[in-house]
Amino acid sequence: MGKLTVSELYGRVDNMNNFTHPEYGKLGYMSTDALIQLASQLTAKIASSGYETVVVSETGACPLAYLCEKLMEGKGVNVNWVYMKFPREPMRSVRSLVMYYLQEQEKEEILSNGRKRMKRKDAIKTIDQSIPDNFYDVKKDSLQELLNKIGNEKSEIYQQNMARTLKGTRISTALNQSFLFFDEYIDSGTTLRSANHYFKFFVDKPDFKTISYYMNISGTKDSEGVYYSAFDLDSQAECFRKGAYLFENRIDLIGHFYYVSGEEYIKMHLEDVCNQFGSRKQINPSKLLGRLDEIIRKYDLVDCARQNFDIPQVKQYFSRDHLIRQYLFILEEETYGKGVWSEYLWQLADMYGPIWTPMPKDNHFDFFKGMDKTRSLLQNIPEFKAFKKLYAESRNAILTESASVCLNRRNAWLDEVNKLIGGVNNEQTKQPAPKQ
Repeated sequence: MGKLTVSELYGRVDNMNNFTHPEYGKLGYMSTDALIQLASQLTAKIASSGYETVVVSETGACPLAYLCEKLMEGKGVNVNWVYMKFPREPMRSVRSLVMYYLQEQEKEEILSNGRKRMKRKDAIKTIDQSIPDNFYDVKKDSLQELLNKIGNEKSEIYQQNMARTLKGTRISTALNQSFLFFDEYIDSGTTLRSANHYFKFFVDKPDFKTISYYMNISGTKDSEGVYYSAFDLDSQAECFRKGAYLFENRIDLIGHFYYVSGEEYIKMHLEDVCNQFGSRKQINPSKLLGRLDEIIRKYDLVDCARQNFDIPQVKQYFSRDHLIRQYLFILEEETYGKGVWSEYLWQLADMYGPIWTPMPKDNHFDFFKGMDKTRSLLQNIPEFKAFKKLYAESRNAILTESASVCLNRRNAWLDEVNKLIGGVNNEQTKQPAPKQ
């Protein structure tokens, strides 16, 4: 076996072939042509909707939204596209999220409340500090119950206070009108639930409907809160047989990632990773990767790690490369702490996990749980301290090379779809105008 490289480690993603759907059997990825057709279908619905603002759920929906944007440009239809990231897990502070969506001058603007005057950023901090932690524990209604609530719920006092403070800002103005909430899959409703909760910090009563590729309920045409879904439970078989959505957990094709905490809300592009670490001293990471491979074999860590998985298909899917990707993430976190770059390496490792939809989610949960338990296997080996030193020496090259590999794959995809979209838009312009 030759020496493992960063390019090989973060090479082609194929997390479908190893799994079989319990009802539909073997499934593959959606073709690019099918994806363009789907984007055209959604674009037509947006163009005829009358809505002037589309809020896109970051990050998995971004590539599909990009295609729709390009197709809309070809139609000559102007829509305000707003991209927003909402955390899946409850936050204990909303300040970093709110501040991220404000322009610098909006943060510094002086607000007047009777005799009290303060900068908007200070007012946001004061309101944020008044919110109890348990306020972020959103009630987990069913997807249908959640859809019925959209636009019909009154904001709580903390949300009302924040919305008043944000009044007149660009993001508040955008969300203060009826809009479409664009997501690829709306399955359990976790992202939608989170979005609905956080929208209320920007506007008192958000008024929106959803538009998506797949909605995990029946009868979406008659469902309150749904403007359009290309497929739902009634047409699930047709949807899944078209293939899996290409961009699930795909930081390489999405092109960016977020690091969200109570104090930080950071969006980082692949280009940013290259720019930040590419100019620093580079040490070839082959020694680190080779030593990791040796240690994994010496202590039989792949077989040890496999014992952490409960689902046979997941256990069989797990490989040495999965373990090395996970160990690079762990070495980053153990050496430099939890932050932007540990999140980046975690996202890279998660990219190779079992796909969520259309496969059973239990596969991904099992993979996630089992991978989390591999930390102790690494920490308990005698060579762990030496590995941290070796990682620190190789870190710049690992981050730069991995981002470059992903960026090249993204650029190749963009070249392909832009040519296809150009062809679609050219065909549209050739169509004769409808008779009056």
